[in-house]
Amino acid sequence: MKYLLLYTILLSLKILIVVDATLINILTSTREKNYNFYYILENEFNNYAKKENLDITVKITLLTHYNATIYTTRSYGSMVESLLKKHSSKYDIFFYDNTYTSKYSPYLMDLTEYISEEELKEFNPYIISKLCTYQNKLFGLPINIGYNVLYSNKFYLNKYKKRIPKTWKELIETSEYIINKEKELNNTNLIEYDGFYDDSEECLCSINELIYSFREYVTSPFPGLSSEEAIVALETIKYIKDRFSLDTRFKMDIASKFSYFDFNNILFFKFWIYEDNPLFENIFTMSSLPGNKEGVSGTSVTGYNIGINKNINTKQKNSAIEFFKYVISKDFQKKSLINKKVISAISTLYEDKEVCEKRNCEFYKSQQFITKPIENIEDFDEYDLKYREYILKFLYGNKTAKETLKNIINIKKFYFLTIHSEDTSIGLICFITITFFIIIILLSLIFLFMKKFSPYFNFLPQDFWIILIVGLLLILSSCYTSFEELTKTKCYLRYALLSFGIILFLIVFLCQLIINFPEENKLVEWTTKHRYQFLLLFILIDIIPKIIIYIITFGIRDIMIINGQNFQICYLKNGFSNFLKMTEYFFMFIITIVICILIYAEWNIKSTFYDLRLILISLYIDILYALLIMIINFVNITNYLIYYMIQDILISLITIFNFLIIFGSKILLGILNKKDIQSMFINKITKKFIESSTTISKTTTYDSNRSNIISTITDNSVVSCDNSDKKRETFIAKIIYFHNLSESENYNTDVNSTMDYQTKN
Repeated sequence: MKYLLLYTILLSLKILIVVDATLINILTSTREKNYNFYYILENEFNNYAKKENLDITVKITLLTHYNATIYTTRSYGSMVESLLKKHSSKYDIFFYDNTYTSKYSPYLMDLTEYISEEELKEFNPYIISKLCTYQNKLFGLPINIGYNVLYSNKFYLNKYKKRIPKTWKELIETSEYIINKEKELNNTNLIEYDGFYDDSEECLCSINELIYSFREYVTSPFPGLSSEEAIVALETIKYIKDRFSLDTRFKMDIASKFSYFDFNNILFFKFWIYEDNPLFENIFTMSSLPGNKEGVSGTSVTGYNIGINKNINTKQKNSAIEFFKYVISKDFQKKSLINKKVISAISTLYEDKEVCEKRNCEFYKSQQFITKPIENIEDFDEYDLKYREYILKFLYGNKTAKETLKNIINIKKFYFLTIHSEDTSIGLICFITITFFIIIILLSLIFLFMKKFSPYFNFLPQDFWIILIVGLLLILSSCYTSFEELTKTKCYLRYALLSFGIILFLIVFLCQLIINFPEENKLVEWTTKHRYQFLLLFILIDIIPKIIIYIITFGIRDIMIINGQNFQICYLKNGFSNFLKMTEYFFMFIITIVICILIYAEWNIKSTFYDLRLILISLYIDILYALLIMIINFVNITNYLIYYMIQDILISLITIFNFLIIFGSKILLGILNKKDIQSMFINKITKKFIESSTTISKTTTYDSNRSNIISTITDNSVVSCDNSDKKRETFIAKIIYFHNLSESENYNTDVNSTMDYQTKN
């Protein structure tokens, strides 16, 4: 009875342990037939876990063309992405194509802390950096890699005593020689060369590694797509296709190639490495792909990474990490490599004597890897589709290599105005033009300090004229942010320079018009005595939303143009930022309205008669500019030059017009009028002063302009009325009243002008 009870307890504990064991679900796929590596992996780990008492069981779901509609890397990749984006916890681990490391990175665990630096250094550093990491984080490690090699027909090479070609030129010459010899024997079934140049995912890899094989030296980087090497590479593969009439063969997908052609009749065949494939081993000998120069080659490397789902609980994560450590361990990789189940990315294994007895280590070490061009591409699948579209048009159409490469560059390249004239000289011309006008505006300040021109600048004090010019320069300088690559900082600078420049331009007029207002009140008195505080107050009101917007920051939106030139634009990331921006625009609008009202009220003051009209013209131009910008924002512009040029031309024109109207017109008057305005002023005022019985008791302080206007209205009594009654009138009536006043005598106007001039000088 006692033993029975003990047995029952032990059995119950065993059941509890089994029930408590963690099940790790893994998803992967393959397009290969009879690929049993994953089943072997599942059994071996479960046995290992049982032996080590890990209480972990793995279950691998393998998708093939037998049990799922997974025919391409893209379709499986989309499935994985969909699961990850839904934050699904159905699968704890994904074996994923390492093309998508960056795309999956937000949903996968950073595995950096779960592998030591020593262990990581044993992997091929190029593969790790290009296919496993993103933004300095490790989101997976390869469980298996693959790359393209050249399969050469052993029978025909031996028959004609030809070596395996090391260059593309040698491949063409060897093919021609063997084909011609076999034709003499009535054998017309030979296929000179075959690779992946069809409408499939392999096409990009084929072209990419082809261009890489045309670099100058082994240590040379990938030639640019606009390089001469890239052009020659494309022309070479098209020459091979045309020379041997390979259109039909080149266009076939993998399934068709294996179904309809006898591989015994293929001289040279580019395909993924398969060391344990009887078909290839019996017919072909395997070597590195040829290059433009002997010793220089190139092969696309890809593979499957192991990644851990971030959206699983801690217990699942810990168990998944145990599996991860097992799979990437040197022992497991070595065993799988020896048994020809995987091609490991652990480079140190190819120095292992036991491994090298079973595998061709030197062949692996001689490979010159190149990855797919996945860097800085948000949607690689779309890029791949467009890439092969252009390549196919080149191979089987009339497009030139240079034109094709240009189109491929445009798929992911973003265009912007540049001072370099590689694409167009428009950017350089714009840059020089903007700089020229900035220098002209700066130099124009010299006239402000010349006595001959001083009477023409009596509407504002010198410091206000300088602030106005600074505002115009800030507006014009915002155009510089259009040049070179767009950044978030440039987005903010453009907005800040433009809006702050407009504010400076407006508030100097607002301040002076308040000071000139023909009525004594607290606002006028305060502004007259504290004009710098007035300016500072408005500047602070303008700066506050700018600081908040800077913290929230701008975003950059990609404008993708099909068969055209992509570009980028700035945008604010959320509604609150847009609200602040609209609030600031409304603030500018209110200032403009107030200025217009004050201009209306002071319309008939002779001392500022022409200045007010020039300011009003300037405001009309500014309003027109604002309307044009609003219209342009609703227009779908698909040309980057038009987009940037319209904005910069409008900014430049608005700045130049405002400068010419407000400042330049005064310089022009001073140049055209050769009389000594200063002496004329003094003589005229002296004469008027002697003849007049009116005593001017105003002091020659900065507010002389406003005081003299009031003096004019009061002393001349143009309209007889009771001032106390007028003060009780409505604001609108008061503005209309002041608008209808006119100075019947020039005496006070001249005195005002002279006093202004003397004060400023």
